[in-house]
Amino acid sequence: MTMKLATLVLVLSFIGCSDDKNNEPVHVTCDELDSRGVTNRINGLVSDNSDILDLDGHCLETSINTLSGDAWLARFEPKTELDETANYHIEVYFKLESTRSDTFLKGHEPRGDALISPQCPDVPLDYFCGHIDQNETDSESDEDNVDYRIVSGSIDLTVDESASGGRTVKGPLEWAFATIDRSERPFETHGVSVIVTGELQLDITD
Repeated sequence: MTMKLATLVLVLSFIGCSDDKNNEPVHVTCDELDSRGVTNRINGLVSDNSDILDLDGHCLETSINTLSGDAWLARFEPKTELDETANYHIEVYFKLESTRSDTFLKGHEPRGDALISPQCPDVPLDYFCGHIDQNETDSESDEDNVDYRIVSGSIDLTVDESASGGRTVKGPLEWAFATIDRSERPFETHGVSVIVTGELQLDITD
């Protein structure tokens, strides 16, 4: 009996430890989105360079989630008090061959003047294009230009039917952003400045 009791205690202790590992603290920004029922978002964002983006498990909601030409456009930004302009946003364009099948998207880097343009309507099929715009550092002449451009990365999307009758796409992402050398044309990107990982979730329509 003593041996069986000791074994049971060990098993229960192991299960308890396993549950503790799965119950990681949820960032307050994620709790806030949950409380408002926000479904279009990025969860668990982590940045490897806090000087550029200070992200440690943050969640960002979409302020734009719509079709733009032939590409899907999603803009993510932090929620602010009194609906003020956020100090940064991340914007991504992607084009799917089908909204009905799982898809692995690869990062696309535009060339020339397109590097500094926020729009990426010509992103190739099964690729994505995006940028970071740090709004608080923009001058009037620079407010329509991007600060960091996605140069590589991936989004591994799974597709499910959504409650609205459209599609919900979701999956892990890894985005590598670089600065842009604007000293002469053609514009070029420098080495990677920050890498961001997280989990994308969007409702899209056919």
